[in-house]
Amino acid sequence: MNSKSKITVIVLCQIGLIMGSFLSVAIWESQFSLLGNSVNVAGKNRLLTSQFLNEVKDYGYLNFPDANPEKQLELLEQNILFLKNGGEENGLKLDPLNEQFYPEWEQVYFHFQIMKSDFEHFQSITASQTLSPLDVTSLEVNSVVLIRSSDVLVSKIGLMTDNLSRTLLILQSVLVAINVAVHVMMVILISKIFKNEFKKTLKMEKLATVGELSSRLAHDMRNPLSYINMSTQLLKSKVTEKETVEKLDVIEKGIQRMSHQINDVMDFVRSKEPELKLWDLKSILEDCLDRLKIPDSIKVTLPEKSILIKCDRTQFEILFINLISNALDSIKNNGSIEIRVNTSPNETKIEIIDSGNGIPNNKLDQIFEPLVTFKESGTGLGLASCKNIVKNHKGVIYAKNNPTTFTVILPNY
Repeated sequence: MNSKSKITVIVLCQIGLIMGSFLSVAIWESQFSLLGNSVNVAGKNRLLTSQFLNEVKDYGYLNFPDANPEKQLELLEQNILFLKNGGEENGLKLDPLNEQFYPEWEQVYFHFQIMKSDFEHFQSITASQTLSPLDVTSLEVNSVVLIRSSDVLVSKIGLMTDNLSRTLLILQSVLVAINVAVHVMMVILISKIFKNEFKKTLKMEKLATVGELSSRLAHDMRNPLSYINMSTQLLKSKVTEKETVEKLDVIEKGIQRMSHQINDVMDFVRSKEPELKLWDLKSILEDCLDRLKIPDSIKVTLPEKSILIKCDRTQFEILFINLISNALDSIKNNGSIEIRVNTSPNETKIEIIDSGNGIPNNKLDQIFEPLVTFKESGTGLGLASCKNIVKNHKGVIYAKNNPTTFTVILPNY
């Protein structure tokens, strides 16, 4: 995943968290608001009961023509039923009453029914005789009981409202803390991504400069090295003194080491798109071994079967020469190199296993990076070239220890 994709994922996660936080708070606030409406509706029972009692007195004692206790009683009953069943009334939305409040609501409705029955009795008395203050005593007592039972319901709903309010406050605090923490982590992570990208860009610019300079130096050094190598071999064919021959061998080894380093530089600089053709893998490996000087003390085992792979032969020769050369450098005296090949319908796996000293653990994750080497005479570009070649073939390469194994996995086109 590249840096742009990482930042996009981080920003989308942050947006999702913010939207989730707002949605959670909105749901809780909606529940809090609806519960608050229930408190208001339950509290309205007190007002409607008092208004009903006043209407009864105006109707029974003062004989006001506009007094209408039946209407007030009907409004009170509608309010009590609205509290239980929920719905919308005069722009006020209400959810059905939670079942945990049913016992208190039933007490309210029970006392309402008693008060309603008393009112019907009161109406029959009013039609037949003159009223006294004692005639409304029963209605007043029942209204007080109704108000008290309604207050109990209001208190219980109010307690739940307080608990919900505290929970909402805690939820808001937690969500704020989480959002702040995630935002800080996002800033830190994005800073690291940009810092790494800056390092990569700087490194690539340095590599480009080094590559250009190195290619010029390598080109200028190849011809003189060829003349020196030819002259050394010519001298070796003419001299017989042992001491002189040994010195010429030292010169020849130095030329080979310099040539190898120049080849590493040129292979890294000349990275290009592969020209894919079907080639015999065993034939490529045999040609690579012929170009390398394999000591008699090191046994090299090739795969028994011939396997066709689709690759750029020139690039794969560079790949295997680098990997086998590294294996040879790793084996100090006696040892072995084994090349295994396993195929499946989708991929081909090539393993180069050596009995050498292995790769330092602190370098294992970095060995394919340019300019990273743990050899005194290494350029740090050989394995980087190998990685580029395998990557251009849409494959992967990795290394491990115990035993030292370089694995190349290629897709079967």
